[in-house]
Amino acid sequence: GGNSEVISNGKNGLLVKAGDSKDLADKLLTLLENEDERARLGLFAREDVAKRFNITTMIRHYEELFQSMLMRKNK
Repeated sequence: GGNSEVISNGKNGLLVKAGDSKDLADKLLTLLENEDERARLGLFAREDVAKRFNITTMIRHYEELFQSMLMRKNK
């Protein structure tokens, strides 16, 4: 869970192996040295957040959650 649920590695961000400082350093260097890659990742990240976390989508998710909770309670 967590970061890998929000970040699609190489599409809207970069995931780093837990505890792997070399992997972190390599990915930071890649971003520091490649302005186009930074811009591309940022663009896709903004688009993804706008789609997945807009108010309409969030309301629908909460409605579904509450409905499922009510269904369980009524069983």
